[in-house]
Amino acid sequence: MKIGLLQAMPVLRFFSIVFGITLAVSVPLASADFNRFDVKGVDGPLYPVEVDGKYGYIDARGAMVVAPRFTRAMRFSEGLALVFEGKLAGYLNVSGSFQIKPTYAGAGDFSEGYAAVLTGNRFGYIDPTGRTVIPPAFERAGTFHRGLAPCKIKGLYGFCDRRGTVVIKPAYSWVLGFSQGRAAVYKDGKAGYIDPTGKVVTPLDYESAGDFSEGLAWVVRGNGCGFINRGGRVAIPFRFTACGDFSNGLAQAYTGERRMGYIDPQGHWVIKPRFENGSSFHGDMAPVSVGDRFGYIDRNGKTVIPFSFDMAYPFHSSLAQVTIGGKTAYIDVRGKVVGPVGSAAGVLPR
Repeated sequence: MKIGLLQAMPVLRFFSIVFGITLAVSVPLASADFNRFDVKGVDGPLYPVEVDGKYGYIDARGAMVVAPRFTRAMRFSEGLALVFEGKLAGYLNVSGSFQIKPTYAGAGDFSEGYAAVLTGNRFGYIDPTGRTVIPPAFERAGTFHRGLAPCKIKGLYGFCDRRGTVVIKPAYSWVLGFSQGRAAVYKDGKAGYIDPTGKVVTPLDYESAGDFSEGLAWVVRGNGCGFINRGGRVAIPFRFTACGDFSNGLAQAYTGERRMGYIDPQGHWVIKPRFENGSSFHGDMAPVSVGDRFGYIDRNGKTVIPFSFDMAYPFHSSLAQVTIGGKTAYIDVRGKVVGPVGSAAGVLPR
């Protein structure tokens, strides 16, 4: 799976949602919304690590603060981290104690104070105390954004509100969560956008569509990727083979020669396409690859961490996950390894 949001075909988007939403379960579990795992909601001071098959947490200095004892551990979101003991999911607080004991077959990150949990074969929602706030009634359930969450009923996706009321009728084969007042929806192999009332504001004319970020969303038409604004008008023509979300004023864009660079909201190259792959800027750095090696560049395209990794992911707070000689590790903003090599865990490729 690519580390950037390379959206050349709709199926790539679907797989990034299914396997990249931070739902850790004993069997593959899909949600309608991919939780924007590497962009929002990651606010914990601790990082998951794996030691001898068990998961615990280190701090930003690499010190072990929660001893490895879990079968799976995810990053913190809204002060709680999803962990598994055996096949059951619960939530830790930042002190390393259980806030919600492991009782669920599947669960997702907290967003806007709610987390989707699997009870039996249906999803409902709990609050940070573990109290059920929406009874289990959905075949699939995503994370809340601005009071709405994707939900699946009788094989189709719509949206429910914080009371569990279905407010946008299930009518779509797939949906993304709302971002900047728009949600991408799929039907009959085409994608468009709806607003929070459920009104179609951008016709379903595209092969694939992404989230709105900084006022623009990438869309695919035919063999080209471009960007539209919230009004549905084309802001950047379909002259790329693949695109990524805007972040800090820059977005990934790919040429026909399969070279990646970064463009501004007017579609001008800020960092010319000379990389094989890359991801969005988090802060002032982004991971990119040259040949089969990954490193980090700044917003001017200058190398700030050498190309010495097998794989590299965006920074979360002060650390980033990398792969070195087939083993995972965390590095700091200077490129120095923090904690033991082979222990980094909990980051899902995007």
